[in-house]
Amino acid sequence: LAPKDGPVHLYRYQNRHSHSLIPRHATEGVRLLADIEVAGMTLRTLLDTIGLDQIDLLLLNIEGGEAWVAAELAGDAGLRNRVPQICAAMHPQIYGADDAARIRALLRPHYDVVAGGADIPYDLWRTP
Repeated sequence: LAPKDGPVHLYRYQNRHSHSLIPRHATEGVRLLADIEVAGMTLRTLLDTIGLDQIDLLLLNIEGGEAWVAAELAGDAGLRNRVPQICAAMHPQIYGADDAARIRALLRPHYDVVAGGADIPYDLWRTP
């Protein structure tokens, strides 16, 4: 998933579990293996492209991209209707504790927190 439809940069790192659209090598000192241009798409475009009307539970662990998806969901009531539950990884090492709070603030008006918080790296949200 990406913040926009179209070409985006995927940064491949030595740890294959850390690839990201965020240039983590600039701030975290992780070893960059490659910078590859790939086709990015928003959550709405992905659902429309594969023909899904609804996702029962969306698991987000996309190495910092959770903020983009949270912003997309916060701004699109139709998309929120298609995604009633979200389990989102929080990556303060990538985007900072303040941005984790911002992600929660974006989702809170539209979803209830079922589990999560400062001591748990995942938040579970569902529509009220």
